[in-house]
This record gives sequence, structure tokens and C-alpha cells, in this order.
Amino acid sequence: MNHKKKKQASGCGFNTYFVLVLLFGLFGHLGWKLSSGYTRTRLLSSDNVAATVARITNEKEFLGNSPVSHQFYYKYSFAVNSQTYSGDSRDPGKQPGDTILIRYVVEKPEINEPVHK
Repeated sequence: MNHKKKKQASGCGFNTYFVLVLLFGLFGHLGWKLSSGYTRTRLLSSDNVAATVARITNEKEFLGNSPVSHQFYYKYSFAVNSQTYSGDSRDPGKQPGDTILIRYVVEKPEINEPVHK
């Protein structure tokens, strides 16, 4: 009788590697987002920030992905050393043309936020 023995796979299969890569990517992205948020907050809380007036533009920033809710805020723009930067006003009461006070990191004006009173 000629019985063929089935070979057993040794090691990990493609699915195992795929899941590991997926989990590594997910946790890596989460860690990066948490650390970048912390860095942003720390930089904006340092002594090396400046304040200026920004003008609300007509560019909208929509909130969430809901097809029902169409809530949005307008963006703002400001200039430092002839370079224009922008941010999200986070104030639904502001309209294009209004001005708001913002603060930014002197060495990195792209890191900025509105000053809420």
C-alpha cells in the first residue's frame, strides 16, 4: 500500500504575518498620533510662542463623516515672515472676514491654534 503522508506546514503562514503587520501598523500609527498630539500641546504651552491676529477665510472644515450632520467651521489664515499659514477656527459663530487671536510656535508657525477666551 502506498500511503502518502501529508506534509505539515512548518512556521507561520501568510495570514499570521499579515495580522502581525496589520497590528504593528495600527499600534504604530496610534502611538505616533498620541505622541504628536502631546508634542503639539507641549510646544504651544512653552514660552516660545507668539500671538497674532488671523482672518477667517471661506474655506470650510467639516466635522466627522456623518452624511446627516453637515456642521463645519471656517479656517483662518495668517502670515509670518511673508509665509502664509492656516488653521481651524473651531468656532461655529465666526464668518469669513472676521478676525481671531491665534498663537503659534515661533520656530514652527504651522503649529498654531486659536486663543479661546
